[in-house]
Amino acid sequence: MPLLYAADESNWQAMSELAKAKKAPLVVRGKGDLQALASLADQVKGAGLEDLVLDPGTRGFGDSLQIATQMRRLAIKANQRACGFPLITFPGEGPDPALEAPLAAQHVAKYGGFVVLDHFSPALVYPLLVLRQNIYTDPQKPIQVQPGIYEINSPKPDSR
Repeated sequence: MPLLYAADESNWQAMSELAKAKKAPLVVRGKGDLQALASLADQVKGAGLEDLVLDPGTRGFGDSLQIATQMRRLAIKANQRACGFPLITFPGEGPDPALEAPLAAQHVAKYGGFVVLDHFSPALVYPLLVLRQNIYTDPQKPIQVQPGIYEINSPKPDSR
C-alpha cells in the first residue's frame, strides 16, 4: 500500500480527500513545532482519516531526538492521541550526508517508525536491522544459541 507524502498547513484538506479516495495512509508534515503538528494531525483526523504518519520536520540529531521524545511522552503520559501516530524520519536530509548512518541509528533506537534512507547499501542497512532486532527483543530472554553441533548445507565426510 502506498504512503502519501505529505499534508501540511497549506494542503491538508486536498491531501486528506486524496487519501480517503485512495484508502491510503497519509503523512502529516510539520516544521519543527510540536503543537502545530499535533493540531494539524487533529484536523486531518477530524476530516475522517485514521491512518496517519507524522513527520516532525526536524532533520538534525538534537532537534529530532527532542521532538520525538516529547511526542511519545505526550502520547503516553498526557494521553494526547495526536502525538501517538508513527513517525517517519529522513536521516539523509540531516546536517551532513556523511552522518546518515548514525542519525538513522538514532531514529531506529528512538521512536522512528519509518526510516527513509537516501543511500542504500548492505553495509548501512544490515547494522540498522541488527540494532532494531536487538532493541525490540525480550530482555528476559537473552539472544542465545543452544550449544551443539549444527549441520549447515548437508556436509559430507570429505567436506572442509
